[in-house]
Amino acid sequence: VKEEKKVTTGSWLVLDMKGPITEHTLYSDSFFGLDAIGLSDIMEKLAQARTDSRIEGLILKPKSAMLGMAEVNQFHNLIKEFKMTGKPVLAYIDNAGSADYYLCTAADEIWLNPSQSAGIMLNGVGATVVFYKDLLTKIGVKVNVIHAGKYKSAGDSYSRNTMSPEMKESYTLLLKERFLKLKQFLTLSRKMTPEQVEDVFQKRENFMIKGDYAYKSGIVDTLGYEGDMLTKYGIDEDKLVRISKYGKPQFPFPGNKIAVVYAEGVITSVSSGTSPSITAKTINKVFDSLENDDEIKAVVLRINSPGGSSLESDIIANRIQMLKQRKPVVVSMGDVAASGGYYISAPCDYIFADPFTITGSIGVIMMMPDASGLADDIGIKTESISLSKFHGLGNLWEKPSQELLSAFGKEVDDIYTEFKTVVSDGRKMPMDKVEKYAQGRVWGADMADSFGLVDQIGSLGDAVLKASELSNTSDYTIALYPKKKSFFDFILDNKGNFIGMMTQQEKGVRTELLQKATDLEKMLQEQKTYMMLPFEIEMD
Repeated sequence: VKEEKKVTTGSWLVLDMKGPITEHTLYSDSFFGLDAIGLSDIMEKLAQARTDSRIEGLILKPKSAMLGMAEVNQFHNLIKEFKMTGKPVLAYIDNAGSADYYLCTAADEIWLNPSQSAGIMLNGVGATVVFYKDLLTKIGVKVNVIHAGKYKSAGDSYSRNTMSPEMKESYTLLLKERFLKLKQFLTLSRKMTPEQVEDVFQKRENFMIKGDYAYKSGIVDTLGYEGDMLTKYGIDEDKLVRISKYGKPQFPFPGNKIAVVYAEGVITSVSSGTSPSITAKTINKVFDSLENDDEIKAVVLRINSPGGSSLESDIIANRIQMLKQRKPVVVSMGDVAASGGYYISAPCDYIFADPFTITGSIGVIMMMPDASGLADDIGIKTESISLSKFHGLGNLWEKPSQELLSAFGKEVDDIYTEFKTVVSDGRKMPMDKVEKYAQGRVWGADMADSFGLVDQIGSLGDAVLKASELSNTSDYTIALYPKKKSFFDFILDNKGNFIGMMTQQEKGVRTELLQKATDLEKMLQEQKTYMMLPFEIEMD
């Protein structure tokens, strides 16, 4: 468990974000080398630091932080509020990835280590799709992908070896919009001209941005070592306080509250470890407590999810409908609220999308592996006696019958119709119009706003204000959910099986491959029908 550091007059908070950054951490303690701190914790601690006379200023030192641009944008909003008090914000960089640098652009001044070994990696935006069809063919496995919506391409990685024209069209439009917003973001935050920003991405000679080029291009303000920065601002190293060691906020809680409920990760019925996920069980438990709490006047649902289980999505959407009868429910979309993530957004009273949100993907897929070719190659023979029409489901060693595939095709179509109905009812949009924007296609925030899939472009703070407006609540505090658990709860949740967790999260780094494997494992444990986004946009 982390120990708090004594804070004295003239102290500076140090925000050294690293590794995977979630919006809301599940546990209150630090263990296995992990700091139990997410954006929600930073929000609370910066709110306290704004009025804490002992805190002189803030230093940003992110290192290999892993988060999306919507979360970066949310972070900028938090820093903007902090700077309104007049307290300075500095950023220091030795080596920075794209997310690290975008975080640092919230500062009043960015310092860069002058060494030629230091620098900033700023490559832009891209999406990579890996196709496994040929690999699976070589080992005798085929994946039957049934999807509703011609743009619903989440299963293409297993059934194709190139992008479909629809996938390429959709991705290209989305990436162009994202790259334009990214360049506008730098133009505003660094007060650079559009031409300067374009030159940084397209005309620089070195891969890493460093030294004189970083300074002359406007990427950083000052070249110098960290000691130089501390000396300039008269900061004693003993006065540096990591934000994870900064005492827990102590806020008065008047009667009225706006609840912010974080829903982050894959939508699944199976939650495991410290990996963020969304389950109906968790959402129902939180909503049950909020529904019966007279102090909670409205709910903001902060969604950051690529989707997942269609059944869990529908159960959650139904629970939202019930809560809406008692209290306003406003959505604040994070980096992604697509597919199942959009499904659970649609029934809410009002939807805000961050400027960098990816949403839509209104469609359904079902995947059915067929290992009959592998069975032939390695000498496995099967013989079945079927006494009912659909016997044999789940038998990987035999080809699924056309009758079975057709039946699943109908099921996918039925779920797709249900999805569109939820959108039509929630957004008060005719079904033919929903179909126009559905088909599994993903949209950026601006397009989604123009189509009426969301109500407004705005931040989490904007969503909270809207919730207070809808509930006629002017004097309130913010309460965060789900409530955090202790290390003891962690052991109980994982039934004592945390040795593997130590290996998986050594020094706080969870690899992308491990995360994807964890998500896939959850999905395979429950069902074969999904509402899932097929890719992630990366900032390299």
